[in-house]
Amino acid sequence: MRITHLDAETGITTPLGTEGMHNSMAVSPDGRWLAVTRGSGAGSEIYLVDTRTRVERRFVESGGNLSLGMFSLDSRTLYWAGTSGDAVWWLLRQPIDGSSPVDSVTSIMDTLIPHAISADGRHAFVAYWSRSSSWDLSLIH
Repeated sequence: MRITHLDAETGITTPLGTEGMHNSMAVSPDGRWLAVTRGSGAGSEIYLVDTRTRVERRFVESGGNLSLGMFSLDSRTLYWAGTSGDAVWWLLRQPIDGSSPVDSVTSIMDTLIPHAISADGRHAFVAYWSRSSSWDLSLIH
């Protein structure tokens, strides 16, 4: 599969990144970055594509499952969830320029999928698999 940018005004399409099995994607609020997950299970990775230059680089190489989330509203930080197969899922974040190491926001014993972040960056909205009631929504602050 190949990801393509469609210019809504001109109708022109432009390929982005390389072909591969893309599972999920997130676009930064400023439109500059596209984050995509590739692979499955223990082989999941996250790539960042610069939409201006179309240059792609690996951002996260995982030893477990990854669930792509969202960018901070200033487009500088990427949030995602991951597990190394031990049933603990971590909500993680890292500046896209790599200026700081990966930071763990929280962890949970169920599958975690980040969805949105508040304007001030203090609250994350996530879905998680609750064994008792299937998918639940939660606010992390």
